[in-house]
Amino acid sequence: MNRPICSLSILIICAAVACGQTPPAQPSLPVTEPVAPSKPIEKPATPERLPLTPGGGKAVPKSEPLVPGGNAALKKNPSDASTYPQRYRALLGQAMSSFHTRDFKGALATVDKADAIMPATPWSLNIRGAVAIEQRQWEEGIKACVEALRIDPEFFPAKFNLCEIPFYQGKYAESRGLWEKLLALQPKDELLMYRIFLTYLLEGDLLNADTWLKKIPFPSETPAYQYAHAAFFFHAQQKARERNDTAAAEKAAEKSAEWIRSAEFIWPEQKRANFVDVLMQLGWVKRDELPTQ
Repeated sequence: MNRPICSLSILIICAAVACGQTPPAQPSLPVTEPVAPSKPIEKPATPERLPLTPGGGKAVPKSEPLVPGGNAALKKNPSDASTYPQRYRALLGQAMSSFHTRDFKGALATVDKADAIMPATPWSLNIRGAVAIEQRQWEEGIKACVEALRIDPEFFPAKFNLCEIPFYQGKYAESRGLWEKLLALQPKDELLMYRIFLTYLLEGDLLNADTWLKKIPFPSETPAYQYAHAAFFFHAQQKARERNDTAAAEKAAEKSAEWIRSAEFIWPEQKRANFVDVLMQLGWVKRDELPTQ
């Protein structure tokens, strides 16, 4: 699916720091019915936290950018994107748009243009890191994330990306341990809850998966609730197919589709990206099955 960024002034960052038990014949998690697509849920007027890719991130604050070369503020906070030149921010937005459409070559070429305007920042380094991780170039991904953290040790997206690497290597317990450490610092982060839930689900540990599913709040500030339920039914469908249980597989497929439609109805595309991308990586959702906007 082509998921462009709605505004090039918005920088969606590449995210960030980056056994099982046999499931029962029928899904056992107490799963709530999806929200009917009748009216979007009203959310409180709190400061918006746009997602990172793949993982989490922030919108660029709407303030007057510094002129090129005005790097004094960067010494205080090198991750404050509002201090970057406007053209630089636009290029990073363009790079992330390319990233979303899987045009990794185009994304890197655009980051090269951004780097010609000013020295590499945690944001540009994380785009490079995210591309490397998507291409399974682990050493390059680690190198980019570590360099971003050298510039700003508190930069959350780079920390998340470092957690992503063992996840995509199938080392779910290792990835979970890293995400749990991040969650201890940000206990309300729904993306972290979602990814921890997925590690248990992929291990087939439905008891702990259920525990983490219940920790995801509803109503929520992200699509974590909808996509976690969709993931449960995708997993159930996969296991039913392995048992050659066609009826159970079809029922689970219907349920997962309902939750996906619910998420698409309620949440804008840029909010959904970080949650649906991992489902595509797992092969549960195909890009061409997603709606274009």
